[in-house]
Amino acid sequence: MKRDEGSITLWVLGLTMMVLALGGIGLDLWRVLDVRRELGLLADSAAIAGASAIDEVELRETGEVVLEPSSAESRALAVLAGAADPSEVIVSVGANVVLVEIRREVDLSLLSLLLPAEDGVFVEGVAEARPTVAP
Repeated sequence: MKRDEGSITLWVLGLTMMVLALGGIGLDLWRVLDVRRELGLLADSAAIAGASAIDEVELRETGEVVLEPSSAESRALAVLAGAADPSEVIVSVGANVVLVEIRREVDLSLLSLLLPAEDGVFVEGVAEARPTVAP
């Protein structure tokens, strides 16, 4: 019976370390999902703001819904200006579509020990909006 002294302590210590490690990984993954959701919402807001820049002269003359590219891009960028420091923002404006792509690096705690130092975790938010006119 003397040989088993302390074995329960080792098991509990090992289990505690595993639970803490899984909790840290779960926290990092939750952080990635949260940033992804935030960037998606931000990209949606910027794309919708850009899609509201309808060229009114073209609409009145021809009845076609066409965007005014410079105004659409400036509206989308104005929404993104108040955002928290994205790493990379791309706003593309076509004749009738606004595409917003946002990319940001996520700071990790426990997973950063497992990933190489030069590789970061990047999250993207992409949204596309088309202007429409209500009947």
